[in-house]
Amino acid sequence: MGRMGWITGLVVAFLLLVGFAILVTGFGSICGGQCSAPYELDVQFHLGTPPTEASAVLQSCRHFPTVIGVASPRVNSWGLLVAKVETRDFLRSAKTQPLLACLEGSPSVVSAAWPD
Repeated sequence: MGRMGWITGLVVAFLLLVGFAILVTGFGSICGGQCSAPYELDVQFHLGTPPTEASAVLQSCRHFPTVIGVASPRVNSWGLLVAKVETRDFLRSAKTQPLLACLEGSPSVVSAAWPD
């Protein structure tokens, strides 16, 4: 095998290795890293919202069938009050719309969304 054959072989081996690494790590996943339930819906509250108020909002929206569980609100590294809601369904749909409307209808909530 000539020099070009070895170079071609090395390039192909490298590309296969990179492709395998992408598959294993999920890099570039079309489902945003959330490929099966439970999905994590991120809820962010307005600055100054007391944790008790945030908990009350989360509990009031817990009864929807798509909800699996609700985590207690916590302050993240940017100082914002946030919480995670585990759901059976992902993204905006007829199944998730009632939950999103409940959360987004609260004046305490800035946003409720699944991470990209």
